[in-house]
Amino acid sequence: MLRLHFPNRPAADVPLSDGLCPVVRHASGQILAGVSAVGMLLLARFCLDGRGLWLQVSHDGAQVHVNGRPVRRMAIVRSGDQINIDGQDIHILGRHPDASSHAGAPALLRGYGGHLHGRAFALDRNWVMGSSAQADIVLEDKSLPALFVRIQPHAGTIDLQVLPGGEPLLVNGQTCLQAALLPGDQVVLPQGVRLVVEAAQALRPLVQAAEPPHTAATTTAASTPAVGSGFTSSWLLLAALALAAGLTALLLFGPR
Repeated sequence: MLRLHFPNRPAADVPLSDGLCPVVRHASGQILAGVSAVGMLLLARFCLDGRGLWLQVSHDGAQVHVNGRPVRRMAIVRSGDQINIDGQDIHILGRHPDASSHAGAPALLRGYGGHLHGRAFALDRNWVMGSSAQADIVLEDKSLPALFVRIQPHAGTIDLQVLPGGEPLLVNGQTCLQAALLPGDQVVLPQGVRLVVEAAQALRPLVQAAEPPHTAATTTAASTPAVGSGFTSSWLLLAALALAAGLTALLLFGPR
């Protein structure tokens, strides 16, 4: 379901399955994906598992960017992300294989880029995005229609519809005017606005860390003051007073 697409060269998409998919540099300089790394320079690896899709940088000299941001070691990536490895553009298309298992679950629409970064919208009602102040989600790009996109949650999916007059947008890296969204899907709007559908997680009460068990000896020592502690403190105080008195006498009656 997930695949790697090379937008700037005539190459077939590379399907992703569970496990590793290497990205290598051929002796000719061309960057390839999904081929054996034997005899070639391994630049990075994609790893698909139950948690999602991961990108790992395998060569210290490789220049790797995800959606324009540099990656040094590792990053979790998703459908619709635009990746550049040493100048080669790679787009992730499709849907994570486990996305259908979340169908019908409560969901959130969370911003991961642009001016909506960090904001989240509960998909428990209809939402309309647009440049108008009357829109539920106001977009800063005033070149967009006043009412641009409608998102309607249903029992099984979340329907996305570009309203009349709006240009197609990207859903999981592919242009469309309408789509049925599931958790994990990514919607990309102009000016770098990225929205990801996430399965809502139930709020968990904060659990305080359990204190380490105390032995009987430790408890007794903590609750009972040490014998002689007050006695020692008194002797220290008397010694300090005696020293101060001696210095005073030396100053007053010492030789001049």
